[in-house]
Amino acid sequence: MVLTFFLATALTKAAPVSAPVGAPMPSLAAAPASHCQAGEVALFSSKMGMSTWNDMRTRKRLKGDKTLSLCLDRFPAPRRLNVRFGKLGVPELNLASGTTRFRLSTQERDGGELWSILSFEERGLSWSIVQPEGGDARDVFLLMARGPSFIARTEAIDEGEHWLRAKKKFGKKKVREVPLGLGDIPPTLAQRSKAVVDAQSVDSTRFVANLNLPK
Repeated sequence: MVLTFFLATALTKAAPVSAPVGAPMPSLAAAPASHCQAGEVALFSSKMGMSTWNDMRTRKRLKGDKTLSLCLDRFPAPRRLNVRFGKLGVPELNLASGTTRFRLSTQERDGGELWSILSFEERGLSWSIVQPEGGDARDVFLLMARGPSFIARTEAIDEGEHWLRAKKKFGKKKVREVPLGLGDIPPTLAQRSKAVVDAQSVDSTRFVANLNLPK
């Protein structure tokens, strides 16, 4: 079975899935700009910033010019994860799984919403990439904290494609193409954790157009 991948359109509530099937091959779909280098695969990439939502759940006034990319050395069976954030070509964060301890946790919220959270530390700060799914979830956001205090966050504002897609097997015979997510990062690259965040404090943390790192 040949594995076809391309970047996902929008986050949807994901069903439990098994491991990807087959080997990757290029998609005809155009990939969005990312920090991923030649030979790497973008698991996720989007311009980040802030937006305003109206009562019809439509976003407007998107602002931001920094990009967050999660890059794998290959897919499937990746052996390295790089997290890069900043303006294209000059990432302010450039972290690799060989030197950075990534942790992955999940957290249920009211209303049927589930958060997958990739956490790490850099420059004396705590960082979390949060993938909300289900319920009335917003898009992926990057959260910055100092100690127990959340400082600011910035969310994916690209209206198009964010996530790598792959064919996965459901049960014994069904194969369906689905967007991947943080949960598809293997434990060898992101240690599984039971840590949770204060969701109410996160909800009250302001969104910013351009998340600036301390010098």
